[in-house]
Amino acid sequence: MQGIYRCEIDTVATGAGASVRESLYVGLYPNGGGRARIEGGVVSLTVGRDSRSGYAQFTLTCISTGGPATTVSWVRESSVVNGGKKTVLDDPVTARYIHTLTISRRLGSTYRCIVNNLAGRVEASFVQDNVLRVSGVSTTATTASISWTVTNGVAPTNFSISYSNTNNTACLRSSQVITDIPANETSYTLTGLQPGTRYSIIVTAVLSSLVNFSKSITTTTDSTAPSAAPTSVAIVDTSPTTLGLQWTPLDCLHANGEITGYSVSYG
Repeated sequence: MQGIYRCEIDTVATGAGASVRESLYVGLYPNGGGRARIEGGVVSLTVGRDSRSGYAQFTLTCISTGGPATTVSWVRESSVVNGGKKTVLDDPVTARYIHTLTISRRLGSTYRCIVNNLAGRVEASFVQDNVLRVSGVSTTATTASISWTVTNGVAPTNFSISYSNTNNTACLRSSQVITDIPANETSYTLTGLQPGTRYSIIVTAVLSSLVNFSKSITTTTDSTAPSAAPTSVAIVDTSPTTLGLQWTPLDCLHANGEITGYSVSYG
């Protein structure tokens, strides 16, 4: 039979000593019993809209198994959060439960689902900063390929990317935005970039008109040879043994990277 059993052992002391009783609890759960566990080891997140207030509504979920039956507590940062809901999944004999916590309007940065039973304790975390992770960036002279992952069961409706060059004020352009990246994509390649230029890139996972998660990165495209020569070359000073020259430096659209020097040849 499934359930909790207590085994008691009495130690009888000799002389005037008192006897000592020790108790050992043993749980017998044929399906899914034993130490508390959290399925997948993660807290998942879904986002909706509160029908009354119209504000965003966040639901955190973790599924526990283990027998004897588990209890759960939710912790935001370091404070216990009340109001969680526990629902049995399948037959109670499986000791499988879904635990949910609903938050309105504003989602905190870190939550932990802590599950306990007599056989042990386990926890899993939701960290807002880790929902969207940029997992890689590779560049050529004119492209930047960005890849990302989404965690905690979050299901975006789509992704967007905004980017702008940041290392030369003379060639700054307004931020470019790409908004129609499908939800099943995990990478995107920006094209038509300027060689040797640093770019600020923001990747956004869009969940609804109310909620999104963003991650910003910077990267620099590969440098190439300049695509033009200096202009306005002129003689500015002469002597019997010297010749002075001046020119207009290359602008950022033709430098294709950092100019480290110029060479002058004569004959």
